[in-house]
Amino acid sequence: MDSNGSVVIHFEHGEEQHISTLVMKGRYEEITYSQLVDRIAKKMKIDVVETKLQLSYFPLEIVAENQSNEMFSMNEENLSDARANDGMVGVGELEIVPHIQEDEFEHEKISEEGDEMDDREELLVVTVVEPPVVNSEWDDGIDISFHQEFATREEVRDIVDKRCAFQLFSERMHTCSRGDASVMKKKKRGTPSLVASVVHSDYPGKYKSPDPKTLIDLVQNRLGVKVSYSTALRGKNKALSDLCGNPEESFARLPSYLHMLQRMNPDTITRLEVDEKNQFKYMFFALGACIEGFKAMRQVIIMDGTHLKGVYKGVLLIATDQDPDHHHYPLAFAVVDGEKNESWEWFLTILKTLIPDDPQLVFCTDRNQSIIKKVHEVYPLAIHGYYNYHLSNNVSGACSNVYKKGVAKKFRDIAGIYSEVEFRKCYNDFRKMYPQAAEYLDDSVHETKWARCKFPGERYNIDTTNTIESINGVLKEPRKYALLPMLDVIVEKITEWFNKYRLLSLRVPERQILIPHVHGILHHIYPTAKKLKVTELNTFEGHYNVLGEDGHGYLVDLSNRTCYCRYFDIDRYPCVHALVAIMARGEMAEHYYSRYYWMEQWTLAYYRTIYPVPHHSTWESSEIPEEIRSQVVFPPYVEKKKKGRLQVTRFPSAGEYRRKRKKKFPPLIGENEESGSDCKILIIS
Repeated sequence: MDSNGSVVIHFEHGEEQHISTLVMKGRYEEITYSQLVDRIAKKMKIDVVETKLQLSYFPLEIVAENQSNEMFSMNEENLSDARANDGMVGVGELEIVPHIQEDEFEHEKISEEGDEMDDREELLVVTVVEPPVVNSEWDDGIDISFHQEFATREEVRDIVDKRCAFQLFSERMHTCSRGDASVMKKKKRGTPSLVASVVHSDYPGKYKSPDPKTLIDLVQNRLGVKVSYSTALRGKNKALSDLCGNPEESFARLPSYLHMLQRMNPDTITRLEVDEKNQFKYMFFALGACIEGFKAMRQVIIMDGTHLKGVYKGVLLIATDQDPDHHHYPLAFAVVDGEKNESWEWFLTILKTLIPDDPQLVFCTDRNQSIIKKVHEVYPLAIHGYYNYHLSNNVSGACSNVYKKGVAKKFRDIAGIYSEVEFRKCYNDFRKMYPQAAEYLDDSVHETKWARCKFPGERYNIDTTNTIESINGVLKEPRKYALLPMLDVIVEKITEWFNKYRLLSLRVPERQILIPHVHGILHHIYPTAKKLKVTELNTFEGHYNVLGEDGHGYLVDLSNRTCYCRYFDIDRYPCVHALVAIMARGEMAEHYYSRYYWMEQWTLAYYRTIYPVPHHSTWESSEIPEEIRSQVVFPPYVEKKKKGRLQVTRFPSAGEYRRKRKKKFPPLIGENEESGSDCKILIIS
């Protein structure tokens, strides 16, 4: 008897001994011999009057409802007695013999009477070719048995939907074999949560984790589970979301985060602006240690913007400087909706409260029209110059039927010339060779914005955005994160740089006055300076004439710290000609270097410590004021994204070319792989 209160009866018939099955509702005590004969005859389509049935017994074993190991069979003697009497199978006529494990049998007699069963309730019949075998419970815990029949299709669907890992289509029955199920049980399903758990175990507390291809192999080797690329990518993103919350939570926690950033780092300036719907608009922060350290740096600010790659996109505005030892020195960051007039004006207005306008201040940017306009409006006294690299790409793009990379390189070389005489000669030759480039320069930009020798301010060696581009490279992966994880990485990276260069300054010998970069330049030009001839013109004024390696004379004015070659004037440290004059004067060369190249100035820039913001789970409500905790910030509105992946790599700008990937071909026949030699092709003429 199965769990639905029905009796399952198996019988074989025909010469080929086919086995068929009957399902009769009711208890087994209620079934009579005549009912059994009628049902079998009806199923076999046999006329009982004209045909005599010969019934014989074979054992039937089914699983008990209580999931024990007891199995039952019908006693052949009782069946024969019932057949002879053609009466009700009672207590003495139908006997159930339980089969216990290890062949321990115990007989129990049961008797009751009942009514006949309506043949219209007959269900589907499963015909098996092989003889029935002894079955045990399913290993996966599903409460069904082998060859089990169901009263209705709804019962089958319920089993499939709740307990099986298959789907039922149309009116097809669930007919998987036990062998298939045992194989499928061994195939574990990989989920994003499973991938995220592996990432958490191998990279605890880390924002950066391996790419999805690496995670596929990692999960396979660790757990023996195969996952798809999309599952690995979602697991990677889930691990990051588990660490710092989803993008929506980042905006909600932003006011408290900025407060904790100020609390951990005194003198830090933060700003947050939302629209009338409390949706995020702008965010600004500048660490107090960076603003204070900028006073000891060269007064050149490099600015640019880079696009964020997260769900809510936006643009990250960066203002940075380059220390005299050619290292990054970030000043301020902002997240805005784009490089527009309003966003740049908002950013520069707050920056002006930290770094006032001054004639000695220099801005170096690209030729974005919004930047050009707003720098002139907010910082009218400061001097504004352009990047040579971006301009060179635009110049080469204006030319046709030429090698554009060669044009761009030649223009950058001319822009970096120190001497005005040499610049004029080379620039005139360039204009004659590339008239289209000359026409573009005349119409779009003046020489004082890009030529080093013509620039009115002190921009030193800074004429490219290498510093900004390098920071963008450092933040390539974090720009894909949610807002708070990205800010954590930025603060963590600045903390790392400050500590690194602070330790580097402490390792410099105390007697060394100059920073390592210019100290190395001094030792490099010293052997050449000893070979040059110098003529003293005016000892009191410090005027000297030095005969250079090219045979030309160079006038050096030590009082005004100038040289005819203009290196001394622009870079603010002695050139090889000035070094010869200083040696003739018998003085120390370090005294003629700008104070920005002294070790004590460099040390002051990094003396303060920057502390990261602790995890939000450690924030105490008492540390954050009520007006900040009650502030509501919703994510900004973004247009519905297109189908497919988010754009990660930017489109090449003017004059830029992406490297083409080399095609990998299979090795040719006869290639010597062991020696690593090239392919050998035999040509037969």
